[in-house]
Amino acid sequence: MNVLSDRLVNLFGALAVGITDRIKKAAFDPTIPGGGETTAAIVVIGHATGLSIDELGRVLGLSHAGTVRLVDRLVAAGFAVRSKVT
Repeated sequence: MNVLSDRLVNLFGALAVGITDRIKKAAFDPTIPGGGETTAAIVVIGHATGLSIDELGRVLGLSHAGTVRLVDRLVAAGFAVRSKVT
């Protein structure tokens, strides 16, 4: 490799580390109630909208009651909305 391509690889590596650090910091933000499960739920909901409580609970490995409480917290915080299945 030449000096320019080595520098470019180094810059992309530094960028990747910086992005990873910011994601980790956001995932465990103490101002978000519920910690990691809340963040995981937001990611899942953002990826697959329209999930039922049961589907979300299976993905997250939570009980039905635990998933209901989590969704209640997400709705109260404005991170999710409930809708009826038609």
